[in-house]
Amino acid sequence: MDYVRFGTTGLEVSRLCLGAWMFGSKVPDSDAEIVDERQAHALLDAAWERGINFFDTANVYGRGASERYLGSWLADQDREDFVVASKVFFAHRGRQRTGLSRKILRAEIEGTLERLDTDYLDIYYLHAWHEAFSLEETLSTLNDLVHEGAIHYIGLSNFATWQVMKALWICDVRGWEKPVVVQPPITFPTPSIPRSSRCPIFSTPVATRGSRCARTRRSPRAS
Repeated sequence: MDYVRFGTTGLEVSRLCLGAWMFGSKVPDSDAEIVDERQAHALLDAAWERGINFFDTANVYGRGASERYLGSWLADQDREDFVVASKVFFAHRGRQRTGLSRKILRAEIEGTLERLDTDYLDIYYLHAWHEAFSLEETLSTLNDLVHEGAIHYIGLSNFATWQVMKALWICDVRGWEKPVVVQPPITFPTPSIPRSSRCPIFSTPVATRGSRCARTRRSPRAS
């Protein structure tokens, strides 16, 4: 397995990342899980045997089961061997179930760390843009979490180019920790979406070239 530098950071990750979206997710109209805990551990074992040390999950995957299954596997490993990314946008508790307020971020990072059974998260993505939120409040909270040691790096998932650039500009002006990685909304050819709709809106690679952010792929598939 090749290991590469993660954007402009000093972090090295395996070139391939294992996504845990299906861990604990339910089969439609059934209580059965698409990937149960035993199967998840088998997949993680196989990935690590092949040198993959980079894992991607989210607080919402499997309603938290994805993080729990990854956490129970990590409990038998050396945590320092691995780079773990999770995401926030959907809330597990409280009346407000979506958002990026300080209240939601604080509650959700606590829940994520508990489910993963770890003291810190390597990468924490904002899972989506939220129209009714203060980007400064969100980025200020993430900056605090970095300095408190709860997270190491900030990422943006499903953000359009102008949203990425706005976040980077605010962090630059305020002197806050900047996002170091983006996960574009569309990273593979999708026949159902016209090319004219894909390219202008989601031209995130343009932002990554200018900002030198790392870029990870979401749900890749063979063309």
